[in-house]
Amino acid sequence: MNIFQLECFLAVAAHLNFAKAAEQMNITQPAITHQIQSLEKELSVKLFLRSTRFVELTFEGTVFLSDAKHIVMISRAAVNRFLSSDPEEIVTLSIGCYSFSGLLQYTDAFRRLSGKYKNVHPKISFFSDSQLLKRLEDGHIDVALKTKIDAKANGLHYRELGKVRPLCVMDKRHPLAGSDAVSIDDLKEEKLVLYTPDLAGPPKLQKELLSGKKPSQLCFCESVETSLLLTGAGYGISILPENFYLTRELDMKAVPLADAEPLSFGLYYKSLHEKPYLKDFIDYMLQTAVS
Repeated sequence: MNIFQLECFLAVAAHLNFAKAAEQMNITQPAITHQIQSLEKELSVKLFLRSTRFVELTFEGTVFLSDAKHIVMISRAAVNRFLSSDPEEIVTLSIGCYSFSGLLQYTDAFRRLSGKYKNVHPKISFFSDSQLLKRLEDGHIDVALKTKIDAKANGLHYRELGKVRPLCVMDKRHPLAGSDAVSIDDLKEEKLVLYTPDLAGPPKLQKELLSGKKPSQLCFCESVETSLLLTGAGYGISILPENFYLTRELDMKAVPLADAEPLSFGLYYKSLHEKPYLKDFIDYMLQTAVS
């Protein structure tokens, strides 16, 4: 099956006349008949009922009609995309993060980027926190947004966007929801919903949070969004940086974690060489964070 065969089929289906279809396709009538017969042989069905007086679609032909239209439409769109005279070469700025919610406050930085670089298209990909720096080191992304790790990242640079407090996110009806702050001791008997240790804070804090916990008291998930979902469903309390708890419409309360040092949140990148748009994007992000 090829696109030309499908176009011949659509022409016959539109005119219900082989002669007119051949005229539209600018080929002879025997040629268009051959194309239809070849298509019918491949599909193992009759697409048309035809006699000396009429041509009409069979039931199978009617069913196949929408598929043929769809295939031809996609094919034409693919060809036209590369035939169009677009003077701008598209450049992809690959951004990695572990949640979309942390990006919402930086809309102005993206707006400024689009205003200066019309041909730069951001591609935002979501990875687990543990995969972000590996993707950056391997060159799969240009920049990663995440909390800062204690260990040095090989060959990577870091720019801080700001400090964020660890928050305990819980159902509004939870007994701790009315507190001004929640301590580690308050969480000793509580179930926890954990996304990734880096979001919970430095290793010392992580150790304190997990100390003495039974497997039944821990629920692990793979994204900030799913941690909020499970928290709202009553599986436990989430520990998240404040810049990721932006979904105010959820029936939950965020309470600061007492005695926990603020987390550094920012941008990791490998190189700015021959990437002026990346340098400007980082500057826009830093300026947005300050404002």
